[in-house]
Amino acid sequence: MTADKVIQIYSLFQQSAITVWIDGGWGIDALLGQQTRNHSDLDIVIQVHDVEKAIHILQEKGYMKQAEANVGDHNFVMIGDTDQIDFHVICFDDDGKGIYGPPDKNVFYPDYAFGHSGEIKGLTVNCISPQYQLESHSGYALRPCDFLDTQRLCEEFQLPVPCWLEPLS
Repeated sequence: MTADKVIQIYSLFQQSAITVWIDGGWGIDALLGQQTRNHSDLDIVIQVHDVEKAIHILQEKGYMKQAEANVGDHNFVMIGDTDQIDFHVICFDDDGKGIYGPPDKNVFYPDYAFGHSGEIKGLTVNCISPQYQLESHSGYALRPCDFLDTQRLCEEFQLPVPCWLEPLS
């Protein structure tokens, strides 16, 4: 997934009044204001009421929903010719939390995850906060690029280094 493709997709959603937040690797690079590595996909957080319109827009651009990668209505993947977009679908509650998945699972993006922006090739984009990016990288086996991403976040935003983030040599 190239920076130009991210900008193209983000701009399509903006033109259609769809709010998305860039998450994952591209979200970290947006927060840092520069591309630090290659990315195979684009992770976005989107509100449930915008999903149908977003799918339609992407289908018009040749993307297809990938059936086997779907976890449910709250998480699915759309595949293009050379890239993919990973959707994380939320519904805001009265406290500003982005409920992710069935409410009884109590999985959510906290209110402080939103309201942040970053930059991709000069375009200002909504993205998930540095603090929540760091928090969401815990609890699973990190790849080497994930260690670097989280280390860069800690350095750039003076975040406390979590105990699971061992110094890289």
